[in-house]
Amino acid sequence: MTLYGKKYAVSLLWVVIAWTGVFASEPVRDPALLFEATFDGYSVTADYAKGDPKSTTFANPGLQLRMWEGVAGKGNALAMDRTEECQYNMKDNLDPRQGTVSLWVAPLNWKTGNQFIEVFFGAGQKDFTIYIQKYFWSNHLFFYLENQKAPGTKKTFTAAVLIDEKDWGNNQWHKLDAVWDCNGMKLYVDGVLPKTVEWRNPELKFDTAMTFPEPAGWGWMSLGKKSDGADKNHRTAYDNLRIYNRPLSAKEINDEYLKYFTSKFGSERLQQVVSVPKAAGEVTLDGKINPAEWSDAAAVPVREMTGVSINRKQKINGAAHLKHDGKNLYVAFFCDAPSKRFAHTVRDGNLWEDDSFEFFLYSPARKVKYQFIINSNGVIFDQKNGQPAWNAGAKAAAFRGRDFWSAEFELPLADIGGFNGNDDWTGNFYISSYLDELGSFAWAVPEGYYDSPKSFGKILFRNDPVFAGIRSLGNLPLGQMDLAAERSSNAVKFKAFYELENGSRTDYNGEPADMPWQVSLPVGRQRLAVSAVDASGRALYQYETYYYVNYPLELQFDCRPQEKRIAVSVDANNAGAELLKRIQEQGIPGVVRLLSEKQDKVYSTQSFTARQNVFSVFLPLPDGLTEGNYWIEAKLDGSDSLVNRIRFRVPDMTPYEVKVSVDHTVPPPWTPVVKANDRTFRVLDREYRFDGGPFPVQIVSRGSDMLIVPPVLTADGAKVVWTDFKVGEQYPDYIELSGKGAVRGFTFTWKGQLWFDGMYLVDWDMTPVRIPEQLSALTLSWKIPAEYSRYVFKQNYNDGLEVWKNDRIEREFNPVQNVCNNLLWTSGLEKGLAWHPKSNANWANHPGEKNIILIRDAEEVSVTAKIISRPVEVKTRLWYTMVFQGTPSRSPIKGWRDHNYGGYQVPTMQNLQFGGGGDHTFADYQTDQRWLTPSSHKPRWMERYLNYTRKSKEKREQDTKSGKGWKTKSHIPYRLINYVMPFHVGTNEAEYDYFFNDWVTLPTTIWGYKEDGVPQTIYSCCGQTGITDAHLYNLERLFKINPLLGGMYNDCPHSKVCENVRHGCGGVDAFGQKYRTSTMLGQREFMMREYKLIRKYGKTLVNHVPAADIVPFVHNFSDHVWPGEEFHGGFGKNPDYFYCEGVTREAWQSTMSPMIRGISVILLPQPERAAGNFVHLKSRRNDFLTNPEWAIRTMTPCLLHDVGITPDSIEKKTVDRWWIIKDQIKLAGAEFHGYWFDSSVRSASPNVYASWYELPAGSPYRYLIVAGNLGRDNRKLALAHTLPNVSSYYDLWNGKAMTMSDLQNTLIPGNHFALIGVK
Repeated sequence: MTLYGKKYAVSLLWVVIAWTGVFASEPVRDPALLFEATFDGYSVTADYAKGDPKSTTFANPGLQLRMWEGVAGKGNALAMDRTEECQYNMKDNLDPRQGTVSLWVAPLNWKTGNQFIEVFFGAGQKDFTIYIQKYFWSNHLFFYLENQKAPGTKKTFTAAVLIDEKDWGNNQWHKLDAVWDCNGMKLYVDGVLPKTVEWRNPELKFDTAMTFPEPAGWGWMSLGKKSDGADKNHRTAYDNLRIYNRPLSAKEINDEYLKYFTSKFGSERLQQVVSVPKAAGEVTLDGKINPAEWSDAAAVPVREMTGVSINRKQKINGAAHLKHDGKNLYVAFFCDAPSKRFAHTVRDGNLWEDDSFEFFLYSPARKVKYQFIINSNGVIFDQKNGQPAWNAGAKAAAFRGRDFWSAEFELPLADIGGFNGNDDWTGNFYISSYLDELGSFAWAVPEGYYDSPKSFGKILFRNDPVFAGIRSLGNLPLGQMDLAAERSSNAVKFKAFYELENGSRTDYNGEPADMPWQVSLPVGRQRLAVSAVDASGRALYQYETYYYVNYPLELQFDCRPQEKRIAVSVDANNAGAELLKRIQEQGIPGVVRLLSEKQDKVYSTQSFTARQNVFSVFLPLPDGLTEGNYWIEAKLDGSDSLVNRIRFRVPDMTPYEVKVSVDHTVPPPWTPVVKANDRTFRVLDREYRFDGGPFPVQIVSRGSDMLIVPPVLTADGAKVVWTDFKVGEQYPDYIELSGKGAVRGFTFTWKGQLWFDGMYLVDWDMTPVRIPEQLSALTLSWKIPAEYSRYVFKQNYNDGLEVWKNDRIEREFNPVQNVCNNLLWTSGLEKGLAWHPKSNANWANHPGEKNIILIRDAEEVSVTAKIISRPVEVKTRLWYTMVFQGTPSRSPIKGWRDHNYGGYQVPTMQNLQFGGGGDHTFADYQTDQRWLTPSSHKPRWMERYLNYTRKSKEKREQDTKSGKGWKTKSHIPYRLINYVMPFHVGTNEAEYDYFFNDWVTLPTTIWGYKEDGVPQTIYSCCGQTGITDAHLYNLERLFKINPLLGGMYNDCPHSKVCENVRHGCGGVDAFGQKYRTSTMLGQREFMMREYKLIRKYGKTLVNHVPAADIVPFVHNFSDHVWPGEEFHGGFGKNPDYFYCEGVTREAWQSTMSPMIRGISVILLPQPERAAGNFVHLKSRRNDFLTNPEWAIRTMTPCLLHDVGITPDSIEKKTVDRWWIIKDQIKLAGAEFHGYWFDSSVRSASPNVYASWYELPAGSPYRYLIVAGNLGRDNRKLALAHTLPNVSSYYDLWNGKAMTMSDLQNTLIPGNHFALIGVK
């Protein structure tokens, strides 16, 4: 009977539960929720699903026999090892176009430091796959997304997080949220977007708006992933899987996490500190805060909401100002909300029922606490130790403005017992505001009771006028920080930083009392900390505030000046589920406006109706906007909170009107283009001959013919017949040519420009006579003498020479697949020919086909460019652009060997030093000579820069007169050349806002730097855009205001490809194929115009570019090129012998050759830099810098091949020693004879080579012999020579005479050199 009764009772309970479930209301769900599986019903079947809720891999969905405790001990979870996975149908349960996948996971028997991939969630359909997983790298979480519909060639994307293994112990739950939409993807961990650690970024923003595939009729999604490997027994628990068709906001994700666990962020707070200065200024109590009366007072913000607030939505920015005069304490209060409640007019009434200011003073030593309240009638409430009967001799006055109110308060210090240096006062300041219900705000957040001294801040009374304070904070919850501080003098020093909940911290590198810290804050919970010390380092001020940044509307914009409009993207996903439901169901009207900085003027307006969570609005861009800051504001109707503003900056438009160096001048050493006859034209050292067609029939370089057979264009084997050759406009810098042509089924037109540096640029097109026209082959071919094809260069980062295989070189020209190698340059010992196709537009080849072929024999090299090699139908015009150039285009500058170049730590003979300007931004140096960005050519603080240049000039003049101060011992005057990363735009300059998407190269290259501690980014841009106008305008201004500036050092002027159709690069060709455009011609535009400025102002230009990336019609606009960084990795692999082994003799003879390149080549060594980046070399760093051995091993091939060297990264005195020798023997005027083309001096020893110089008149020697041992073993010099008129020899390096026997028997160590002066 008892058992039966129990059974009946249980059965009845289930009946009641079931009955209740039938009649209970459905839970309110976010309309964006597609799928939810909590497993609390002890089943893998989803609690809710738009599609099929059932698992396709669990035949038995029940979990009653495999229960597992859920998150935080609540409900049930699913635990699996890797012998199974819980899979569902993706259809209608996950939308590939955008969404959020949210789940909890807990490792049960494995560690995150393992080397296995642990898949937590995966989903896939046609053209779309995502995974949330622990990657096989230790402690790495990946959100992996593959999208075959992505624009461009990149189809896979990853957000990565580095986790700490000790936080991921067994049975510890963690929340993962993967979010994606057309703009980017994010991976949240435990409710927070983790901090970026090196390359591991939890947020990836797509370069361009992403197009995702539409939902398919079939797809899969799964918790876990099966494995039959060693990891098959790894067990993981899963809980609360939720999938949404929208990106959840950071706050929604964080709030969900906080339902289960509390955040440790903010659990320990700093104590607020304020110092009350002794000031002499009088205060007239009228309730109005007169700056003249309160400029000598400390100020604290009063804005932290307290626990007694009923109105939790109200926010204020209040303040309290404090000072004393030895007799009275003066306090001024300010509230930026109007006073609406002011009923009490009698002292010691219930003033807390009114809008009021309140403060406490507490002395722990005296055990006494004072409380004071002032309402907007100027009435006072005061009490001591809770006794209202006590009254001080205090006075107060208040003032009510239309949208604010303020009060002033005077308290005799004698009424609180005075103070002395040993007093330890604490206190707090409050504002009560009754806009609707009570809103209560404090300086220091109360812990426990409202008046508890436990959380009071320190109040330090000083006997001097020294103070610090905060003048403004900006609107922190809306992410607009504007931290402005104030202080009694420059002796007071501030520090400020903000920290995110993920632990990442940004320190302000400036002085907020001089320059406000204005920054847009990221989304999430964070804190701001501000402190100050006096001249002795004593704490003067400390303020800390916690806040949550949440944008109900997230805004992005794309300014399109050519279209005269701004595309404003509005993302309402943070606005909450209720509003998003209204958007989807009925639409919400709104407006986007362009406002002045003070928001008092509207420049343009565009109304809209929001019908999607993310949408774009086109805002008109007015003409004539002046330089400065503006706001783009978006607002949805219905609530004042549904508004956001984003700063929009307009740059100075003068550069685009002036267009510096756009003229027909010709910079030396080049000379104007000369027309010798109707079809022959001369430039420096070269002659170009034409015969009616678009391609030269001969190019003569320094007296030698570069062509055996001129370029011939054939279509299906038939040669194009050229007609109507014309010479057009003739300028000093270029001459225009044009003509026509025809071949079976096609007509041709062409235009050419022959430039002063010998670059011949030709545009030609072909149009079908009938549509369509069939074409199987379009070929351009020519032949060059084998003598001038000894070296075939390939353009890339670190490997500059092609390798002949069976007398053939085959190359695939396809910029879509290969961002480099878009230049074919063949050369002999000095002279050669370069060819460059601008893009692969209308090239039609088989996939992977080698479409550029070189074939050689003893006499000649034939070059064939297979432009079209597969059958095509030509339905429209085909267009092509190419470059031919005879090389070298110039010779190195006169006396180039006398230019001793390097960075900091200057040796005695150095006369060219790079530094300052752009490089200061990388380390965030607060120097007067710093620029706005690494690339802007624009001083950040113009007045400070002008002052710096004035002082520099005065010091230079004083040093010259006194003979004091460092100066080079070289006969070449010392020059400082500024660092710059050309044709890049930075996120902290106005040009970024206005021109970014019109200028940027796609794909782009990015570099990070900082502005006052805030991370910034620069992006590579095309030189054919306005970036050239902007930078060269700023550069000329620099030269004008700083005459001491010696020139420019261009870092990273690499040549790549671009597909940004906004400025004419890339696109889709006549065959429907995607094509990319080389950036070389855009770079040339920048470099050529820059070099005109360099010559105009008598400056020096250095281009830091890899030897393999030197382009003759781009980088010959240089005085020096500085390669060597490309050898960084190679040196790390072979540090002891790299420069004599890792760089081949052929490479030294060609890619590094000043004769071939036409410009001075100076090596940047890598030993010390490599030691900083390779773990196995770290212990050798000091040895690399101090031991002459490594300098000698680096110098040996340089001296042997007439290549300059800098002392950077090696022992500097050794380089200086060489500089002194070459200065003494007048090497700058010598003629070089390399061992590979002149055997007048030779060694009989293996791996020992000897080059020589014929020295000029006035040198103490007639010849210099440089012998270099490129092998590892010690070898005898074993020198023989046929140099005429020789009488004696001298060992210049060791300072001793040599005999003929010494020339034979002197040992030269491996990788060492010998310098022999010959008389």
